[in-house]
Amino acid sequence: MIETLIAEVLGEDPQAAERAASTLIELGAEGGRALIAAIQSEESMAPSPLHNVLLAMEDPALLPDLVPLLDSYHVDLSIAAFELMGTLGDERALEPLFRALEDDFQVSKQRCAADALGHMGRSEAVEPLLLAARNHLGDWNDPDAAVKRVLAAVAEEGLTDPLMLLPAVATALAQLGRHDLGPVLVRLAAFDPATSNLADLDDIYIARSRTIAALYYVTGPGMVSALKKAAREGDSEIREEAFAALAYLGLPESVEILLDYVDDPDFSVRERARGWFDLVTGQSQCFDETPPDELRAWWKNNAKHFASGVCYRRGMPQTLRGLIGEFDGAPILASYLVRDIYLISGKDLRRDRRGKRRSLDWSTLAKQWLQSGKAPVLKAGGLYKYGVLCDTDNLI
Repeated sequence: MIETLIAEVLGEDPQAAERAASTLIELGAEGGRALIAAIQSEESMAPSPLHNVLLAMEDPALLPDLVPLLDSYHVDLSIAAFELMGTLGDERALEPLFRALEDDFQVSKQRCAADALGHMGRSEAVEPLLLAARNHLGDWNDPDAAVKRVLAAVAEEGLTDPLMLLPAVATALAQLGRHDLGPVLVRLAAFDPATSNLADLDDIYIARSRTIAALYYVTGPGMVSALKKAAREGDSEIREEAFAALAYLGLPESVEILLDYVDDPDFSVRERARGWFDLVTGQSQCFDETPPDELRAWWKNNAKHFASGVCYRRGMPQTLRGLIGEFDGAPILASYLVRDIYLISGKDLRRDRRGKRRSLDWSTLAKQWLQSGKAPVLKAGGLYKYGVLCDTDNLI
Protein backbone atom coordinates (compact mmCIF):
# COMPACT_ATOMS: atom_id res chain seq x y z
CA MET A 1 0.00 0.00 0.00
CA ILE A 2 2.70 2.52 1.02
CA GLU A 3 4.71 1.80 -2.13
CA THR A 4 1.60 2.61 -4.18
CA LEU A 5 1.08 5.87 -2.30
CA ILE A 6 4.67 6.92 -2.92
CA ALA A 7 4.32 6.11 -6.61
CA GLU A 8 1.19 8.27 -6.77
CA VAL A 9 3.00 11.19 -5.11
CA LEU A 10 5.59 10.94 -7.87
CA GLY A 11 2.98 10.43 -10.59
CA GLU A 12 1.53 12.88 -13.07
CA ASP A 13 -2.00 13.09 -11.63
CA PRO A 14 -1.94 16.07 -9.22
CA GLN A 15 -5.18 15.11 -7.46
CA ALA A 16 -4.01 11.54 -6.89
CA ALA A 17 -0.66 12.88 -5.66
CA GLU A 18 -2.40 15.17 -3.16
CA ARG A 19 -4.61 12.36 -1.84
CA ALA A 20 -1.62 10.03 -1.52
CA ALA A 21 0.38 12.70 0.32
CA SER A 22 -2.47 13.25 2.81
CA THR A 23 -2.71 9.50 3.45
CA LEU A 24 1.04 9.21 4.03
CA ILE A 25 0.92 12.07 6.52
CA GLU A 26 -2.00 10.41 8.34
CA LEU A 27 0.05 7.21 8.61
CA GLY A 28 2.42 9.13 10.86
CA ALA A 29 5.87 7.73 11.60
CA GLU A 30 5.23 4.66 9.44
CA GLY A 31 4.59 6.87 6.42
CA GLY A 32 7.59 9.04 7.31
CA ARG A 33 9.95 6.07 7.45
CA ALA A 34 8.72 4.89 4.06
CA LEU A 35 9.31 8.36 2.63
CA ILE A 36 12.85 8.46 4.00
CA ALA A 37 13.64 5.04 2.51
CA ALA A 38 12.18 6.09 -0.84
CA ILE A 39 14.20 9.31 -0.93
CA GLN A 40 17.39 7.45 -0.05
CA SER A 41 16.80 4.98 -2.87
CA GLU A 42 16.38 7.66 -5.55
CA GLU A 43 19.23 7.91 -8.02
CA SER A 44 19.03 11.70 -8.06
CA MET A 45 19.82 13.65 -4.91
CA ALA A 46 17.82 16.63 -6.11
CA PRO A 47 14.69 17.52 -4.08
CA SER A 48 11.58 15.64 -5.18
CA PRO A 49 7.87 15.86 -4.23
CA LEU A 50 8.65 13.31 -1.51
CA HIS A 51 10.66 15.93 0.39
CA ASN A 52 7.61 18.20 0.64
CA VAL A 53 5.50 15.37 2.01
CA LEU A 54 8.19 14.50 4.55
CA LEU A 55 8.30 18.13 5.73
CA ALA A 56 4.53 18.00 6.35
CA MET A 57 4.78 15.01 8.72
CA GLU A 58 3.26 15.64 12.14
CA ASP A 59 4.09 12.57 14.24
CA PRO A 60 6.80 13.17 16.90
CA ALA A 61 7.38 9.39 16.88
CA LEU A 62 9.37 9.99 13.68
CA LEU A 63 12.03 11.94 15.58
CA PRO A 64 14.44 9.00 16.25
CA ASP A 65 14.46 8.29 12.51
CA LEU A 66 15.43 11.90 11.75
CA VAL A 67 18.49 12.05 14.00
CA PRO A 68 20.76 9.84 11.80
CA LEU A 69 19.78 11.93 8.77
CA LEU A 70 21.50 14.99 10.21
CA ASP A 71 24.77 13.45 9.01
CA SER A 72 23.39 12.10 5.73
CA TYR A 73 25.48 12.52 2.57
CA HIS A 74 22.14 13.21 0.89
CA VAL A 75 22.24 16.97 1.51
CA ASP A 76 18.61 17.79 0.78
CA LEU A 77 17.41 14.95 2.98
CA SER A 78 19.65 16.18 5.80
CA ILE A 79 18.29 19.72 5.42
CA ALA A 80 14.74 18.37 5.47
CA ALA A 81 15.50 16.44 8.68
CA PHE A 82 16.78 19.59 10.40
CA GLU A 83 13.76 21.58 9.25
CA LEU A 84 11.27 18.94 10.36
CA MET A 85 12.91 18.64 13.78
CA GLY A 86 12.48 22.39 14.21
CA THR A 87 8.83 22.20 13.12
CA LEU A 88 7.94 19.27 15.36
CA GLY A 89 9.35 21.18 18.34
CA ASP A 90 9.88 18.03 20.41
CA GLU A 91 12.34 18.58 23.28
CA ARG A 92 14.09 15.32 22.39
CA ALA A 93 15.48 17.13 19.35
CA LEU A 94 17.46 19.58 21.49
CA GLU A 95 20.51 17.42 22.25
CA PRO A 96 21.06 16.24 18.64
CA LEU A 97 20.69 19.82 17.44
CA PHE A 98 23.11 21.08 20.10
CA ARG A 99 25.69 18.53 18.92
CA ALA A 100 25.22 19.60 15.32
CA LEU A 101 25.66 23.25 16.34
CA GLU A 102 29.03 22.36 17.89
CA ASP A 103 30.36 20.75 14.68
CA ASP A 104 32.86 23.43 13.61
CA PHE A 105 33.96 21.38 10.61
CA GLN A 106 30.56 21.62 8.87
CA VAL A 107 29.24 25.16 8.85
CA SER A 108 26.22 24.19 6.73
CA LYS A 109 25.24 21.72 9.44
CA GLN A 110 25.70 24.37 12.11
CA ARG A 111 23.50 26.79 10.18
CA CYS A 112 20.74 24.21 9.80
CA ALA A 113 20.95 23.43 13.51
CA ALA A 114 20.68 27.13 14.41
CA ASP A 115 17.67 27.52 12.09
CA ALA A 116 15.93 24.54 13.69
CA LEU A 117 16.64 25.68 17.25
CA GLY A 118 15.29 29.13 16.52
CA HIS A 119 12.15 27.67 14.99
CA MET A 120 11.59 25.40 18.00
CA GLY A 121 11.36 28.52 20.14
CA ARG A 122 12.69 26.87 23.30
CA SER A 123 14.68 28.93 25.80
CA GLU A 124 17.12 26.05 26.38
CA ALA A 125 18.70 26.92 23.04
CA VAL A 126 19.83 30.42 24.06
CA GLU A 127 23.10 29.49 25.78
CA PRO A 128 24.27 27.01 23.10
CA LEU A 129 23.57 29.63 20.43
CA LEU A 130 25.47 32.31 22.36
CA LEU A 131 28.37 29.87 22.80
CA ALA A 132 28.45 29.22 19.05
CA ALA A 133 28.78 32.97 18.50
CA ARG A 134 31.48 33.34 21.18
CA ASN A 135 33.57 30.64 19.52
CA HIS A 136 34.09 33.02 16.61
CA LEU A 137 33.70 36.46 18.16
CA GLY A 138 34.97 36.09 21.68
CA ASP A 139 33.39 38.73 23.91
CA TRP A 140 31.40 41.27 21.89
CA ASN A 141 30.78 43.93 24.53
CA ASP A 142 32.90 45.97 22.13
CA PRO A 143 31.28 44.97 18.81
CA ASP A 144 33.84 46.89 16.71
CA ALA A 145 36.69 44.90 18.24
CA ALA A 146 34.75 41.65 17.89
CA VAL A 147 34.13 42.27 14.18
CA LYS A 148 37.82 43.10 13.62
CA ARG A 149 38.77 39.80 15.28
CA VAL A 150 36.43 37.71 13.19
CA LEU A 151 37.43 39.44 9.94
CA ALA A 152 41.11 38.94 10.78
CA ALA A 153 40.45 35.24 11.40
CA VAL A 154 38.61 34.94 8.08
CA ALA A 155 41.51 36.61 6.28
CA GLU A 156 44.10 34.39 7.99
CA GLU A 157 42.26 31.10 7.38
CA GLY A 158 40.79 32.00 4.01
CA LEU A 159 37.40 30.59 5.08
CA THR A 160 34.11 32.46 5.34
CA ASP A 161 32.58 29.96 7.79
CA PRO A 162 32.11 32.44 10.68
CA LEU A 163 30.43 34.94 8.35
CA MET A 164 28.09 32.19 7.12
CA LEU A 165 27.18 31.06 10.63
CA LEU A 166 26.70 34.31 12.54
CA PRO A 167 23.60 35.51 10.62
CA ALA A 168 21.87 32.16 11.28
CA VAL A 169 22.74 32.27 14.98
CA ALA A 170 21.62 35.91 15.27
CA THR A 171 18.29 35.12 13.61
CA ALA A 172 17.72 32.09 15.85
CA LEU A 173 18.38 34.21 18.93
CA ALA A 174 15.94 36.84 17.65
CA GLN A 175 13.28 34.12 17.35
CA LEU A 176 13.91 33.50 21.05
CA GLY A 177 13.48 37.19 21.86
CA ARG A 178 17.19 38.01 21.98
CA HIS A 179 18.95 40.57 19.79
CA ASP A 180 22.38 40.13 21.38
CA LEU A 181 24.15 39.89 18.03
CA GLY A 182 22.41 42.90 16.49
CA PRO A 183 25.36 45.31 16.99
CA VAL A 184 27.74 42.76 15.44
CA LEU A 185 25.51 42.14 12.41
CA VAL A 186 25.13 45.88 11.81
CA ARG A 187 28.90 46.31 11.67
CA LEU A 188 29.32 43.29 9.42
CA ALA A 189 26.58 44.69 7.17
CA ALA A 190 28.46 47.98 6.89
CA PHE A 191 31.69 46.18 5.94
CA ASP A 192 32.28 46.13 2.17
CA PRO A 193 34.54 43.21 1.17
CA ALA A 194 35.37 44.96 -2.10
CA THR A 195 37.48 47.48 -0.16
CA SER A 196 39.42 44.79 1.73
CA ASN A 197 41.71 41.82 1.22
CA LEU A 198 38.69 39.50 1.45
CA ALA A 199 37.20 40.40 -1.93
CA ASP A 200 38.51 37.27 -3.67
CA LEU A 201 37.41 34.76 -1.04
CA ASP A 202 34.96 32.10 -2.18
CA ASP A 203 31.43 32.81 -0.96
CA ILE A 204 32.29 36.17 0.60
CA TYR A 205 29.38 37.88 -1.16
CA ILE A 206 27.01 35.04 -0.30
CA ALA A 207 27.99 35.50 3.35
CA ARG A 208 27.46 39.24 3.04
CA SER A 209 24.05 38.76 1.46
CA ARG A 210 23.03 36.52 4.35
CA THR A 211 24.20 39.13 6.84
CA ILE A 212 22.07 41.81 5.19
CA ALA A 213 19.12 39.40 4.98
CA ALA A 214 19.37 38.68 8.71
CA LEU A 215 18.71 42.36 9.45
CA TYR A 216 15.14 41.73 8.32
CA TYR A 217 14.78 39.71 11.53
CA VAL A 218 17.36 41.26 13.88
CA THR A 219 17.73 44.84 15.10
CA GLY A 220 20.79 46.76 16.17
CA PRO A 221 21.91 50.37 16.65
CA GLY A 222 22.78 52.09 13.40
CA MET A 223 21.15 49.48 11.18
CA VAL A 224 19.47 52.04 8.89
CA SER A 225 22.85 53.58 8.04
CA ALA A 226 24.35 50.13 7.43
CA LEU A 227 21.45 49.18 5.14
CA LYS A 228 21.77 52.48 3.28
CA LYS A 229 25.42 51.69 2.61
CA ALA A 230 24.58 48.14 1.49
CA ALA A 231 21.91 49.48 -0.90
CA ARG A 232 24.59 51.50 -2.72
CA GLU A 233 26.61 48.41 -3.60
CA GLY A 234 26.53 46.88 -7.06
CA ASP A 235 25.46 43.34 -6.14
CA SER A 236 21.73 43.14 -6.94
CA GLU A 237 21.03 40.43 -4.35
CA ILE A 238 22.61 42.48 -1.57
CA ARG A 239 20.63 45.55 -2.66
CA GLU A 240 17.38 43.56 -2.67
CA GLU A 241 18.03 42.26 0.85
CA ALA A 242 18.78 45.80 2.02
CA PHE A 243 15.57 47.13 0.40
CA ALA A 244 13.50 44.38 2.08
CA ALA A 245 14.94 45.08 5.53
CA LEU A 246 14.38 48.83 5.11
CA ALA A 247 10.80 48.28 3.97
CA TYR A 248 9.95 46.05 6.94
CA LEU A 249 11.25 48.79 9.24
CA GLY A 250 8.80 51.10 7.44
CA LEU A 251 10.37 54.25 8.86
CA PRO A 252 10.37 57.63 7.08
CA GLU A 253 14.12 57.15 6.67
CA SER A 254 13.39 53.91 4.82
CA VAL A 255 11.27 55.81 2.29
CA GLU A 256 13.97 58.40 1.68
CA ILE A 257 16.55 55.70 0.94
CA LEU A 258 14.23 53.77 -1.37
CA LEU A 259 13.46 56.95 -3.30
CA ASP A 260 17.13 57.14 -4.29
CA TYR A 261 16.61 54.05 -6.44
CA VAL A 262 13.24 54.55 -8.14
CA ASP A 263 15.09 55.69 -11.28
CA ASP A 264 18.06 53.33 -11.01
CA PRO A 265 19.41 52.32 -14.45
CA ASP A 266 19.07 48.64 -13.47
CA PHE A 267 15.44 47.67 -14.22
CA SER A 268 15.33 45.03 -11.48
CA VAL A 269 16.69 47.40 -8.85
CA ARG A 270 14.32 50.17 -9.96
CA GLU A 271 11.23 47.94 -9.80
CA ARG A 272 12.19 46.48 -6.43
CA ALA A 273 12.72 49.93 -4.97
CA ARG A 274 9.33 51.08 -6.29
CA GLY A 275 7.63 47.96 -4.93
CA TRP A 276 9.05 48.43 -1.45
CA PHE A 277 8.25 52.15 -1.61
CA ASP A 278 4.63 51.14 -2.24
CA LEU A 279 4.65 48.70 0.68
CA VAL A 280 5.62 51.46 3.09
CA THR A 281 3.66 54.39 1.65
CA GLY A 282 0.66 52.73 -0.02
CA GLN A 283 1.28 54.56 -3.27
CA SER A 284 0.13 51.99 -5.84
CA GLN A 285 1.28 54.13 -8.76
CA CYS A 286 4.85 53.07 -8.03
CA PHE A 287 4.35 50.00 -10.24
CA ASP A 288 3.56 52.05 -13.33
CA GLU A 289 5.71 54.52 -15.20
CA THR A 290 5.15 57.40 -12.81
CA PRO A 291 8.17 59.68 -13.28
CA PRO A 292 10.60 59.53 -10.36
CA ASP A 293 10.30 63.28 -9.85
CA GLU A 294 6.56 62.87 -9.20
CA LEU A 295 7.22 60.19 -6.58
CA ARG A 296 9.75 62.43 -4.88
CA ALA A 297 7.34 65.37 -5.06
CA TRP A 298 4.61 63.24 -3.50
CA TRP A 299 6.93 62.33 -0.64
CA LYS A 300 7.99 65.94 -0.14
CA ASN A 301 4.32 66.90 0.25
CA ASN A 302 3.33 63.94 2.42
CA ALA A 303 6.38 63.18 4.55
CA LYS A 304 4.86 65.27 7.33
CA HIS A 305 2.19 62.57 7.77
CA PHE A 306 4.82 59.93 8.60
CA ALA A 307 6.02 60.29 12.19
CA SER A 308 9.59 59.56 13.20
CA GLY A 309 10.09 56.21 14.95
CA VAL A 310 6.79 54.79 13.66
CA CYS A 311 6.71 51.77 11.34
CA TYR A 312 4.37 52.17 8.38
CA ARG A 313 2.81 49.71 5.98
CA ARG A 314 0.58 50.79 3.09
CA GLY A 315 0.71 54.34 4.39
CA MET A 316 -0.68 53.53 7.85
CA PRO A 317 1.03 52.63 11.14
CA GLN A 318 1.64 48.90 10.93
CA THR A 319 -0.92 46.69 12.71
CA LEU A 320 -1.54 42.97 12.83
CA ARG A 321 -5.10 43.41 11.58
CA GLY A 322 -3.91 45.47 8.63
CA LEU A 323 -1.28 42.88 7.77
CA ILE A 324 -3.81 40.06 7.78
CA GLY A 325 -6.14 42.18 5.65
CA GLU A 326 -3.51 42.19 2.89
CA PHE A 327 -4.36 38.57 2.07
CA ASP A 328 -7.49 39.84 0.31
CA GLY A 329 -5.67 42.32 -1.88
CA ALA A 330 -2.59 40.28 -2.75
CA PRO A 331 -3.12 36.53 -2.28
CA ILE A 332 -0.09 35.84 -4.45
CA LEU A 333 2.04 37.26 -1.62
CA ALA A 334 0.62 34.82 0.96
CA SER A 335 3.97 33.20 1.85
CA TYR A 336 5.50 36.64 2.53
CA LEU A 337 2.52 37.68 4.64
CA VAL A 338 2.80 34.48 6.70
CA ARG A 339 6.45 35.32 7.30
CA ASP A 340 5.64 38.89 8.37
CA ILE A 341 2.81 37.75 10.65
CA TYR A 342 5.33 35.47 12.37
CA LEU A 343 7.75 38.37 12.64
CA ILE A 344 5.31 40.95 14.01
CA SER A 345 3.41 38.64 16.37
CA GLY A 346 5.62 35.62 17.07
CA LYS A 347 2.83 33.41 15.70
CA ASP A 348 3.95 30.87 13.09
CA LEU A 349 0.79 30.00 11.19
CA ARG A 350 2.59 27.13 9.47
CA ARG A 351 2.31 25.19 12.71
CA ASP A 352 -1.45 25.64 12.66
CA ARG A 353 -1.90 24.53 9.07
CA ARG A 354 -1.62 20.87 9.97
CA GLY A 355 -3.91 17.96 10.73
CA LYS A 356 -7.54 18.67 9.86
CA ARG A 357 -6.69 22.32 9.18
CA ARG A 358 -4.23 21.41 6.41
CA SER A 359 -6.68 22.30 3.65
CA LEU A 360 -7.38 25.83 4.93
CA ASP A 361 -5.96 28.69 2.92
CA TRP A 362 -3.65 31.11 4.70
CA SER A 363 -6.18 33.96 4.69
CA THR A 364 -8.86 31.88 6.44
CA LEU A 365 -6.36 30.53 8.95
CA ALA A 366 -5.05 34.01 9.81
CA LYS A 367 -8.53 35.52 10.13
CA GLN A 368 -9.74 32.68 12.35
CA TRP A 369 -6.77 33.23 14.63
CA LEU A 370 -7.38 36.98 14.77
CA GLN A 371 -11.09 36.49 15.55
CA SER A 372 -10.39 33.86 18.22
CA GLY A 373 -9.15 36.49 20.64
CA LYS A 374 -5.80 34.67 20.98
CA ALA A 375 -3.86 37.12 18.83
CA PRO A 376 -1.70 39.55 20.84
CA VAL A 377 -2.63 43.20 21.20
CA LEU A 378 0.23 45.09 19.60
CA LYS A 379 1.16 48.76 19.53
CA ALA A 380 0.18 50.32 16.19
CA GLY A 381 3.29 51.37 14.33
CA GLY A 382 5.59 49.53 16.70
CA LEU A 383 8.65 47.69 15.40
CA TYR A 384 8.18 44.04 16.29
CA LYS A 385 10.57 41.16 15.72
CA TYR A 386 9.06 37.77 16.57
CA GLY A 387 6.51 39.40 18.84
CA VAL A 388 9.04 41.51 20.76
CA LEU A 389 8.65 45.30 20.65
CA CYS A 390 12.00 46.81 19.66
CA ASP A 391 13.33 50.30 20.31
CA THR A 392 13.54 52.50 17.19
CA ASP A 393 15.37 55.39 18.83
CA ASN A 394 18.91 54.29 17.94
CA LEU A 395 18.35 52.55 14.59
CA ILE A 396 19.35 55.49 12.41
